[in-house]
Amino acid sequence: MDIDPAHRVLLGRALATIEDLEARLRRAERDRAAPVAVPIAVVGVGCRLPGRIRGAAEFWRALRDGADLVGALDRRTAEAGASPGGYVTGLPGAYLDDVDRFDDEFFGIPPGEAAVMDPQQRLLLETAWDALEHAGMPRETVRGSVTGVFLTLGTHDYWQVGVSRLGAAPRRDHAVLNNSHSTACARMSHLLGVRGPSLTVDAGCSSALLATHLAARSLRTGECDAALVGAVNLMMAESSGAGIAEAGSLSPDGRCRTFDAGADGYGIGEGCGVVVLKRLVDAERDGDRVLAVLSGSAVNHNGGGPGYGVPAVSAQREVIRAAYEDAGVPAWSATYVESHGTGTPMGDAAELRALAAELLPGRPADRPLVVGAVKTNVSHLFAASGVIGLIKTVLCLHHGEIPANLHFTRPHPDLGPLPPAIVIPGAARPWPRGGERRVAGVSAFAAGGSNAHLVVTDPPAATGGEPAADDGLRPVLVPVSAHDEAASRALASGLADLLERGGPGITPADVAYTAARRRSHHAHRGAVTGRTAGDLVTALRRLAEGRSGPAARAGRASVAVRTAWCLGAGADWPVMAALAGGEPVRRLLAEAAPLVAAETGADPAAADWAELAAAHRSGRPVLGPGAAPYDPAAARALTVLAQIALGRWWRSLTGEPALVLCTGLGVPAARHLVGGWSLEDTIKSVLADDGPDGGLPDEGGPSALRRYDDPAALAAAASELARGGRHGVVEIGLVRVPPGPDPGADDPGTSVLDALGRLYCRGVDVRWDVLYPTGRHVDLPPYPWADRRHWWSPPPGGRDAKEPRE
Repeated sequence: MDIDPAHRVLLGRALATIEDLEARLRRAERDRAAPVAVPIAVVGVGCRLPGRIRGAAEFWRALRDGADLVGALDRRTAEAGASPGGYVTGLPGAYLDDVDRFDDEFFGIPPGEAAVMDPQQRLLLETAWDALEHAGMPRETVRGSVTGVFLTLGTHDYWQVGVSRLGAAPRRDHAVLNNSHSTACARMSHLLGVRGPSLTVDAGCSSALLATHLAARSLRTGECDAALVGAVNLMMAESSGAGIAEAGSLSPDGRCRTFDAGADGYGIGEGCGVVVLKRLVDAERDGDRVLAVLSGSAVNHNGGGPGYGVPAVSAQREVIRAAYEDAGVPAWSATYVESHGTGTPMGDAAELRALAAELLPGRPADRPLVVGAVKTNVSHLFAASGVIGLIKTVLCLHHGEIPANLHFTRPHPDLGPLPPAIVIPGAARPWPRGGERRVAGVSAFAAGGSNAHLVVTDPPAATGGEPAADDGLRPVLVPVSAHDEAASRALASGLADLLERGGPGITPADVAYTAARRRSHHAHRGAVTGRTAGDLVTALRRLAEGRSGPAARAGRASVAVRTAWCLGAGADWPVMAALAGGEPVRRLLAEAAPLVAAETGADPAAADWAELAAAHRSGRPVLGPGAAPYDPAAARALTVLAQIALGRWWRSLTGEPALVLCTGLGVPAARHLVGGWSLEDTIKSVLADDGPDGGLPDEGGPSALRRYDDPAALAAAASELARGGRHGVVEIGLVRVPPGPDPGADDPGTSVLDALGRLYCRGVDVRWDVLYPTGRHVDLPPYPWADRRHWWSPPPGGRDAKEPRE
C-alpha cells in the first residue's frame, strides 16, 4: 500500500517517539534495579608481604619508612636447588618467606591435607582471620551470619611443584580440590560458617578490585551483610617466571620505577591482602572502627581497543568517570590516586593521560592530584596488586599521610610534560583531615583489558566505640585465649609488650574491652586482673611464663561449664562495698529501703558499705552484739540484700546457675534469686522475730536448690562440685570454698573479677557485653600462629595413592 509523503513523515516521527520511549523505559528499569549508592565501610584489613610484614601496623611502618621490599629470599630457594643468591622463579623480586608454614590445627585441617593444599589458600585463611581480628569481629558473631567471601588467587604453581616432585599428578588427600581456586572461597565460607555469596574472581591484574566491586554491589543490594575480599599471589615454580619473562616487560632488578625516567618494567611480587567490608550504617550501629569508606566503584573492558594487551585510554577514562558518578562526588575532588603504576613506560603514560583527562578539569589551582604506586615498594603482585593498593590507600586516609613514591627522580620522557596539577610524591606528604572530605581513587588494569576503579573517602569523624569509663582506678579483667597453650602464652607476652610500650589510646579499660568483646574466645584461656597497666603487665608476664594464680588465671575450657552458687550465713562486705556504686545495686537498695525502714527505721540505701567492709577486715563484728549502728534485724536485712545484690551481679554476667547451695541467711536470699519469692516477702521473712523460716524444697524454679543446716556440710558439698570440673563454684556468702575470692583481700574489686576470670578459664560463658557495655576498639597483637611445615613430599611407601572418590 502506498503511503503519501506527509503520512510517511508522521509515521517516522511516531516510530522515533516509540523508540525513544522504549529507551527511556529501559533506562528507568535499569536505574530502578541498580544498587542504591550506599556507602560501604572498610572496617578491617589484613596482609602478609615480603620482609615478614604482617598486618596493617607493620605495613604502614614500611610505607612510612620508604621500605624497598625487593630482594627478600625464602626457604624455597635452597629447596629448589637454586644457587646462593638465586630465586626459585629464576627472577629477582619481592618474595614472601615461610610460605611452607601453616597452622593446620587451628583450622582443623588434617596434616596430610594441609601438605597438598595450595599455600595460597592457606595464606588466605590466616590473613582473613587477621583481617577479622583487625575489624573486631570475633568468630562467635561471624558464624551463621550472611557474610560474603570474594577471593582471587594468582597462580596454579603449587600443583606444578607437586607434579615435578612426585613425578606424576598427585592423587591423595583431595589434592585436586585443594589446588582448585574455586575451593578457596568455599573452604573459607565453610570454616567461618558464613552463608553469603562465595565466589572466586579471575580477571587478571584487576581481579582484586573487581572482587571488591562485586562485594560492594552485594552489600548494597542486601545480598550479604558483611564481606571478606581477599587476594593472594605466590610464584612457586620456575615455569611461572619463564612465562612472565617471555612477555618482555620485566625489570632486570625486579623493581617497579613507576613514572620515573629509569622505568624499565615491573618486578615480581608476592603477598596476600584481605579487607572486611560492611554497610556504613551497619558499621556505625555496631560500634565498628571505620578506617575508610568505599563510596563508589566501576568496572569495564577495553573492548576492541588499540590491541590485545595494549592499554586503552578511552576505556580507562570511562571507568574512572563512572566510578565518581557512582560515588556522587566530582572527579576533581580526588586528591590522591593509587595508580596501577607497573613501571612500564607505555602503561604509565596511558594511565596518566586518562587520569589527567578525567580528574583535572575543574580542579582548583590549590588542589594538586597526588599519584602514587605501592608497586614501588612491593613490586607487581598481579592478581593481588589491587587489594594491596586499596589497603595502602585506606591506611593513608587513616593516618593522614601519603608515603613517598620510591625510585622517582624525574618523569619518564614517554609521559610527556606532566600537568602542573599532577604530583608524583618523591617524599612523604601530610594528608590531614580537614574541613573538606578527602577523596582518593584506586586503579587496576589487566593486560586482558579488564579495568576497575574505586573511590575511597574519609570515614565519619568518630568511630570505633566510646572510650570505656577509665579513671585509672577501676579494676579490669582481660581475657587471653588461643587454640593451644603455646599460642596463649605468646599472646599474653604480646599483650604485656603492648601495655608496657603504651601509646595513644592504649588504656587498661580499652584493652580489656577489645580482648573481651572484639576477639574470639578459644579453649585455652587465661585471665588477668588489675587496676593499672603495670598490674596487668606483671600478671601477663606470669601467664607468658606458664605461672598462674591470683590475678593471673589459666585453664582449658574443654567442656561446657555452668555455675553453682553458694550462699552462706554472712555477706562478702568488701566485695559489696566495691559494687555498691553500681546502678543495679542502687536500684535494689532503693527498692528495699521502704520495706526495711518500715520495720527497723534503718535505711539500707544509706548504708555505709565501706565501713562494714573495714569492720570485717579489722575483725570487728558486723552482725550481732557490738555491730553498731545496726540492730540485729537491720543487720540481717543488709546481709541478705548484699547476697541478693551479688547474686544478681553474677547472674547478669554468667546466666542462671545450675545449682544453688544455701544455708543460714543464704536461704531467703536464694528464695528470692531463684525460688520465686518477691523482694517484699523475702525482707518480711528476714525481719520476722523468729528469723527466716525453713520449708525450702530441694528443687524450685529453674535451678536445683539445696539447703544445708550445717555450713560445714555446704562447704564440703561445694568443694566436691569444684573438684568435679563440671561446675564453676561462685561464693556469694561466707562459705570458704577454695579457691574462691578472698574475703580479706586488699582489693575486693579485683578479687571478684579474679573469681570471674577463674570461671572463664574453666569454661563458663561470660556475658562480656554486660561487664564492658562500652569501650573503644584498639589494635591488639595478632593471633600467634603455631605454623608448622607443610609441603609436597612422597607418601609412605614412595607411591602416590589414588585419591578416594567423593
